[in-house]
Amino acid sequence: MFRLRISVRSFASVVALSFLTCCVAAPVDEAKSFVAAVAAAKTASDALCDQLDVAERTLSIRKIERQTINSFAVQNAYYYATIGEPPKTREFRNAMLIVSGYASLLLNLIQGTNVDATRGQIVSIIQNIATLAGVSAIGPVAQELTPLLNQLLLVQSQAEARQLAMSGGPKVANLILQLKNATPAMFELLLANAEPATPATVRTIKTALGNYVVTLDDLEQSFQRMLDAYERPSNAATLASLAELTGKLNADAVAVRQALVKAR
Repeated sequence: MFRLRISVRSFASVVALSFLTCCVAAPVDEAKSFVAAVAAAKTASDALCDQLDVAERTLSIRKIERQTINSFAVQNAYYYATIGEPPKTREFRNAMLIVSGYASLLLNLIQGTNVDATRGQIVSIIQNIATLAGVSAIGPVAQELTPLLNQLLLVQSQAEARQLAMSGGPKVANLILQLKNATPAMFELLLANAEPATPATVRTIKTALGNYVVTLDDLEQSFQRMLDAYERPSNAATLASLAELTGKLNADAVAVRQALVKAR
């Protein structure tokens, strides 16, 4: 009888805990803010990658044709093609696409979207990771997400899928960090293609990349606030601060694009 009483009490505790867990509001507003933050950062990233595309092609073709003109090598195809992108630029651009895809996936899961409905998103992220050429630290870091994403494809429970996706947070944060760490390589490409590389041009390139790093820092902060809100629900002041940060990210992106225009 005593054992039965203990079992009933334990069961009641579990039910109460489950009830409290269900009552904690999912961080929908924070997830929406993060999606908006990624969209702002992506506009800056796309503008930067457009210029990196031109720089990488021009420099690579110049190097190739110093060695040989009257031959064609398959490994050089992406430098000459008018479709697709050369490997470094593709890696930089797709890294942001992966962050963007993951942000949308998290939002859908937090909002309660059926697991089956998110499988297309998951497959799309996996495919983007597979395209990374591994020419920088970005590729290996992004590939750390692949096992988790493959697990997500097998999950049936919406709650389990949400928890699993949230557990990938540190890997996404590391991917954003690797994009920041790639800015010196971006600088080398843009500088080598600058004609002429006057002190004013060099300063403008540095300004553009500096603005991009600040944008990524703000993006990382937005992501961390969303992760924190999953554990501790936000209050009105926190949400207002998050909205302010999203507004700042939009301004950051504009600053990156303006500096890139000057650097042309």
